[in-house]
Amino acid sequence: IERVHISRIRVPIKYAYIGSRHVLRDYEKVIVRLYADNGLVGIGEAPGRPPVMEELKRISAIAVGHRIPACSLADGTYPGVLFRERAVPERIAAGGFEMAMWDLIGQEQGKSVGELLGRPCRTEVDMVCELSAGPFPCTVEDHELKAFFSDIDNTARVVEHALEQIEEYGYHALKLKSIGRSIEWDSRVMTMLREALPSGFNLRLDPNGAYSAEDAVELCNRLEGLALQWFEDPTATIPGMTALRQKVNARLATNMCVISFEDIDLRGGLEAVDVVGVDAFHWAGLGNARAAVDVCRRGERDVFMHCYFDLGITTSAMLQLASTVPDLTSGMDTIIYLQGVDITQAGESRVTDGKLPVPSAPGIGVVLDERIVSELLIEEADYSSENVPVSDQRSVLDVLSECLVMSKAQRGIERCGNG
Repeated sequence: IERVHISRIRVPIKYAYIGSRHVLRDYEKVIVRLYADNGLVGIGEAPGRPPVMEELKRISAIAVGHRIPACSLADGTYPGVLFRERAVPERIAAGGFEMAMWDLIGQEQGKSVGELLGRPCRTEVDMVCELSAGPFPCTVEDHELKAFFSDIDNTARVVEHALEQIEEYGYHALKLKSIGRSIEWDSRVMTMLREALPSGFNLRLDPNGAYSAEDAVELCNRLEGLALQWFEDPTATIPGMTALRQKVNARLATNMCVISFEDIDLRGGLEAVDVVGVDAFHWAGLGNARAAVDVCRRGERDVFMHCYFDLGITTSAMLQLASTVPDLTSGMDTIIYLQGVDITQAGESRVTDGKLPVPSAPGIGVVLDERIVSELLIEEADYSSENVPVSDQRSVLDVLSECLVMSKAQRGIERCGNG
């Protein structure tokens, strides 16, 4: 790698995104570009909170000058990115950096990322509309939100908004976010959605762990007759989900409490749920996410592709991952309907009949729109091998693993030592 350039951007959205954990009126991303000495440029994307940007700066400064490995999961030469901490910013940053690495490897080998991760078995992927808990403009005030969710008759407006998205994009599955404060509200809105949608349409509810274990049992039992595809993170923690699973008939899913191999091997994560969400960030990279798919399938658990407010780069990378998963019946979450702008060339992220095509070009398969990135820019940083001494020829994967397993104490010493 001769050079690394990272750009932190603020992305506008069409509607406010409401869940139990936050109200988003826009969101931030970091774009990673790896410039190789053969003239190729690999691109990656990661959520852009300041701690992630700082970690990407640290990784970039260490990784520049090191070699890109000629590895592939398909032929067993991918060693993995090791991590032992549940420190999410470090793993998110590693995931964005590793994504750009896969893009470079694919371009160099003339293969799609899907071909590097496994054996692609589909050319398009069913998308799942991940819908905000309520339809609001980005200018909505907190008191307006409180008033809206205090009037249960407003559930009709949520259903109307859902039907609009389904009609426009042709979705066959919907995941509704919940603010997790009213069993009555969630029961009413999900019942109305089931009545309004055709038989066989897949419905999910996601309170992001907001309900107590007792309330989650009551809500699951109330919704049992609606034949939900599953109930996602109704309560928090592996012990909480395990106890819930023993008391209800509903299928349970998570992208919150089972997010590492330690959660599976040491904490009994697969006993807590029926379905595990994977993405490139919680799992510190596409390679680990693909390995997690295999672990879950061996444990007789389904998987779904989790969306982390993905723009076009990550959407395309996750499509590549999804293309390699046999019998993927759960589809891939998306918030494309929310996006006011994308950072890849036009036309690459249009959902039609509820599906997106898997890019077939080498690498991730999309092209960055630098003009849009420059318009959304918050900050950027650049690292060149000319200015960074490299004392060995370790691969970028070795560097990422060392960054992730380094203890917080060591990390603090390193930062102090660097001034």
